[in-house]
Amino acid sequence: MREQGFTGRGLLEQQELTVQPGLLHPQELTVQPERLHQVGRSLGDHGHRLAGVLAEAPGLAAPAPGWSTGAALGTLEAAVQSWSARLGARVTQTGDAVRAAARAYESVDARAATRLSTLPR
Repeated sequence: MREQGFTGRGLLEQQELTVQPGLLHPQELTVQPERLHQVGRSLGDHGHRLAGVLAEAPGLAAPAPGWSTGAALGTLEAAVQSWSARLGARVTQTGDAVRAAARAYESVDARAATRLSTLPR
């Protein structure tokens, strides 16, 4: 009886995995640290923009002075700015983590290359 499997590719790196019922078997893993650095920087840029875009925008205002919606709009604006700032910070932190992963891959590669270069031929 032949087992059915699924083969797919990762999003950020060229990674092929085969999934069989109950098992995950890595076949090939190729990491592109320069691509991880690029994605990490992009996430950081987007996070900073997201965190700051609403702080620079003009405030919400009621259509006419004295409307009861003025207080509600102010509360809504503060909540949206707070949420946007928190989300921007999380996106920025994710970018930092992606760049840290790239540095870790580069460090492991450098250590492996050093070890391999000292082996007798």
